[in-house]
Amino acid sequence: MKNKIGVTLIELILVITGLAILSFSLASFITEAMEAWVYIRGQETALSTGRTSLEIIVRELRRISRPQNIDYISSSECRFIDTTSTKVGFRQSGQDLIRDHWEYLTLVSNLLTSNLATSEGLSFYYYDSNLNPTAVIPNIRLIKVHLQIVKGTQGIVLEDAARIRNL
Repeated sequence: MKNKIGVTLIELILVITGLAILSFSLASFITEAMEAWVYIRGQETALSTGRTSLEIIVRELRRISRPQNIDYISSSECRFIDTTSTKVGFRQSGQDLIRDHWEYLTLVSNLLTSNLATSEGLSFYYYDSNLNPTAVIPNIRLIKVHLQIVKGTQGIVLEDAARIRNL
């Protein structure tokens, strides 16, 4: 019998089939890993944006020296005069979170983020000294802020609160 060098057609087909299955599995794994990375990156971005915006709002609310300096309240807007006598306000306009302040009787608006949920992206809750909900401005002692940030199909909900000083 002669020594045959080479491969048969069946062996070649089996090797190609095996490589195709291996390539498909590897491509599937890489695709899923990339989708997971994109999802997590979107969550991180939304969380970072939300935290920064919430920190700004709460920091400003803590600058209210007494409840009588609160000018206007609603579930989606809060306006007040801070410790430096600057009139400041936060509101939602569409999907935008806006910080308003007045300089020499001129309204200046700054965009904090543009990823709010459409209807209830920014909510304020007002509480008295016994932590009961109130709509009476002189009785407000705590303002709770609720932010709902949306990035694509992902959503993040953040909450924080600021106690009103009574100086």
